[in-house]
Amino acid sequence: MTGTEIITTVRNITNDTVTYNPADAELLTYLILGMRLVRSLRADSLRDTNGDDSDETEPTALSDTLDMDKRFQGSLTDYVVMRVFQKQGADKKALDRAKEHRQSFFDMIKVV
Repeated sequence: MTGTEIITTVRNITNDTVTYNPADAELLTYLILGMRLVRSLRADSLRDTNGDDSDETEPTALSDTLDMDKRFQGSLTDYVVMRVFQKQGADKKALDRAKEHRQSFFDMIKVV
């Protein structure tokens, strides 16, 4: 799984309502923050897809392979989408969608 895969999905989800279009660098920052949060909440996220211990390397570019099991891809996507919608500020619809994706993130973390 790469950052590009997640960010492509994020852009598809947010494309219909977002007036603020964040740069890739900002989205990469959100992705890294999401990875840190998942790692802090789920000890089993510290293993890669092969079941090997993760070295917790953080990506430096969206094209980097993420050092996290692919089953957390949906959670990371929801986290980044939430952050993008939060940037809309006073837009009530965007804030409501941010809350939905926040809830989905935490629901997935419990279930994954």
